[in-house]
Amino acid sequence: VMLPPRPAFPIMIAAWALNALPIVGYLLTHKEELWLPRGQEMFMSYGLAILLLLVLLPFQRRARLQIQRLQNDNYHMHNLAERDALTRQYNRRGGQRLLDDFMRSGNAGSIIMLDIDHFKLINDTHGHLIGDKVLQQFSERVSSALRSDGHLIRWGGEEFLVLIRGIAELDALVVAERLRDAINREWFSPIGQLTASGGVTSRRENDTLESLIARADKALYQAKLNGRDQVIGD
Repeated sequence: VMLPPRPAFPIMIAAWALNALPIVGYLLTHKEELWLPRGQEMFMSYGLAILLLLVLLPFQRRARLQIQRLQNDNYHMHNLAERDALTRQYNRRGGQRLLDDFMRSGNAGSIIMLDIDHFKLINDTHGHLIGDKVLQQFSERVSSALRSDGHLIRWGGEEFLVLIRGIAELDALVVAERLRDAINREWFSPIGQLTASGGVTSRRENDTLESLIARADKALYQAKLNGRDQVIGD
């Protein structure tokens, strides 16, 4: 039932032949048995068995299609559960999974913690609907500036985390500056210019996920103390 139709058919024929051919061969070589009620019943049952298997093929195809649809629906629901509804980027749950996988891999990599400067003032001045629009524009710009090895996570509120696999801290600082430039390059509708601060750190020996994030958060805090609109490495 679980096999695709093309390989299922020869396997079905082979399975039938292994069971039926010895009986059919016996009956054909002992024709006196073939005309007895017992022989005719055996011959008919094995003949009808192959017809039954042929009837099952369309059912098997429908079953596979239904299973495929269920798998696709499950994959879609899983993606929705790991995506932020507003920005369509990874939410904290999806980001946590990515970060856990990264830490288990043992590979090199860096994280960038980004925070929109004076975002509370935007909400207080323009309202939360405009604030949501700014978050959407912000995530689109940052995501567009990232390459395939970078993942953007909405870590909470106006705070975003970027995971970049296989990159050292100096290179991550260059990426962070590129992201900051992408944020500053054009105005945000309808509030005007927007800036962001960032903290950058790379994975070190004996790091845990908590220690990695704590360093990035500390660097971000220092960037804000230094006047915002800048990135600091730790």
